[in-house]
Amino acid sequence: MGVTAWLMRHMAVRPFLVSTPGGTETRLAAEREFRKRGWRPAVNPVEANLLVVAGGPVDVDVVWRQMPLPRARAAVVDADEVTAALDAAMAELRDPERQRDAGAPDGANGHESHGHESHGMAMPGGIAMADRAEDRDGLTLDVLHVHLGPVLADWPPGLVVEAVMQGDVLQEVTVEVRGTPGGYWTAERVPARRLDSAARLLSVAGWESAAEQATRLRDKVLAGEGDAEVGRWARTVRRSRALRWSLRGVGEWRGLDAWDRLIGWLDHDDLPIPGLDQLPALLTGRELATARLVVASIDPDTDHG
Repeated sequence: MGVTAWLMRHMAVRPFLVSTPGGTETRLAAEREFRKRGWRPAVNPVEANLLVVAGGPVDVDVVWRQMPLPRARAAVVDADEVTAALDAAMAELRDPERQRDAGAPDGANGHESHGHESHGMAMPGGIAMADRAEDRDGLTLDVLHVHLGPVLADWPPGLVVEAVMQGDVLQEVTVEVRGTPGGYWTAERVPARRLDSAARLLSVAGWESAAEQATRLRDKVLAGEGDAEVGRWARTVRRSRALRWSLRGVGEWRGLDAWDRLIGWLDHDDLPIPGLDQLPALLTGRELATARLVVASIDPDTDHG
């Protein structure tokens, strides 16, 4: 075995997971499989070497081009196909000849070994300069067109936010959901759904260990287990002063902010949550990082028709 082949066989796998409407069950199955294999998910394409699409078709070419070699991808529609699809992608990722072919000028898009992908959805992910304009204080600032989603880590499936960024804040915000909903989060799965939402918010806020524990507990709750562990985890999250400080005042709506909504999920309270029609107003005037927190604290169920 050559040095290159040995390195490829022993390199760490960093999956970047993309979920589309209708793909929630498949996403959860993929996350469970990642944990089983000891893979730590990537938070952006640049640090990933495995692209996993859970659900229906979405255009991932921009994300794919951002991933360095060696790389592979798997597109999975059904949850029971996850293990086989990941095995096939791993064979591609660790194959030196296939990776050399993928790096050739005529093979820039890699090998399409999984037949579930198409290009039926745009993949807005970049920020492009468009013009210059005056802000509300009369200063002339660069105006950038910003697209967030649908291919973004810790992001509601299919959600696309388009805005103009003037200076460092968002203006002229519009939102839409692209894709066909699947309706996975039924009434009996609400406790697990709250843990899933909390995990997404904690990840965006930068507390990865608490987010990972929330996803483990989510899966236990779906299996009818883990009630005592959920209580202990919730007490730990609630005691975090740094987290409270980072979420207080974020996305205020009807007297409730991101921290209140998180505590509502922990306490299983049915607090009022802004809908998609309120999202543009909540994001207008916010910086990008704050906008990510606002969206995560609302976590709209874009997979529900």
